[in-house]
Parts: sequence; C-alpha cells; structure tokens
Amino acid sequence: MLYNRLVNFHKLNNLIWVYNANEVKSGVDPYETYYPGNDVVDILATDVYSEGFNQINYDQLLALAGNKPIALGEVGAAPSVEKLREQPRWTWFMSWGDLESGGFGSGFKNVMALYNCEEVLTFEKLPWVKITQPKIHYPILK
Repeated sequence: MLYNRLVNFHKLNNLIWVYNANEVKSGVDPYETYYPGNDVVDILATDVYSEGFNQINYDQLLALAGNKPIALGEVGAAPSVEKLREQPRWTWFMSWGDLESGGFGSGFKNVMALYNCEEVLTFEKLPWVKITQPKIHYPILK
C-alpha cells in the first residue's frame, strides 16, 4: 500500500526500499519467510538486540541479499570494531542506546574508538564536508 501510494499516486521515483527484519533466533522466522523479493527491495537490514551480531544472522542475510547492501537497522549496543572487521558488509548501524545507560556496550571510550576506526565513516570524514571547528555531538559524561 505504501509503495503504491508513494510511487503510483505521488509519482516518486527516487526512493530506496529497505527490508528490515528482526534477528533470527528461537521463535523468529527466517529472513526469507517475509522477504517480498529482489524486485522491490534495495537494501536488507536486521535488528540486533540479543544474538550479539552472530555469524549465522550475518550469513543468512548475506545469502538472501546477494549483491545488495545489508545494514543493521536497529541495535541495542553498537557493534565492536572487531565485529565490523569480521563482518565487513554492514553498510550502517543505528543504535537505540545512549552512552549513559550503557546502550553502546562499554561506554564512551568504545564509542569513540568505533567512530574513529577505519571501518566507520562519520559525517566529518566525508570528503565534501569542510569543518573548520568541529562540534562534538557526544554527551559529556560525568
């Protein structure tokens, strides 16, 4: 219904369609169960809250995606630098945690290491961004 409304009624032709499912675990169907098909999906994503970026989820999503990008649609804790190196096809991650509640794993130090590693591209690292005095977007912890 949303596709029909946006594409056929509003005539939008520059949309990126993301299929986002919950991580596969006990009681959760495999990704392919509800996958609508390669003709209507541009990027495949998963949510990771309890399975800790396990290899099984990564491999299953990759198999379904083929050459399409894969992403971490929602995560409780951000992936570690080591995990991004082990699983290099992740395109992005979005954490629902915050530094003070521990949603980023071990806290601010790990987040800074993650954001500064070679595998992560932040706004300030984009080649067309010119920042003379960068603003820190991270909360100051007491």
